[in-house]
Amino acid sequence: MSCANETAHRKIFFCSVIASGTNAGGADYPEEIPFVSTPVEVIDKMLELAEVKSGDVLYDFGSGDGRIVIRPAQKYGIRAVGIEMDRLLLDQARRDAKNSSSPAAVSSPTTSASKGGNGSNG
Repeated sequence: MSCANETAHRKIFFCSVIASGTNAGGADYPEEIPFVSTPVEVIDKMLELAEVKSGDVLYDFGSGDGRIVIRPAQKYGIRAVGIEMDRLLLDQARRDAKNSSSPAAVSSPTTSASKGGNGSNG
């Protein structure tokens, strides 16, 4: 059953993983994968390929410094959630999300989400 006035909400998932046995310094556990930042141009292309639009929700597992979460929240005004285990990267992502005034949220699997900016859920 479909309603003409019904708004479709899509959920988009990104998982950032680079296989390596080295410690990136600052990781909570030596076996963790090192963080490698994604250039904004690459993020924009990923979002274009995913056909992100208003009303979508984006989740990024292994969100690092939060740039893949913050960029679509800024650019499209969507709700974006990042999940990161490295406490140093998590702290940086939370600061950046707050400073961006975007509806991005960054959380650790062991803590509740902290909404950046105006606290909006998108």
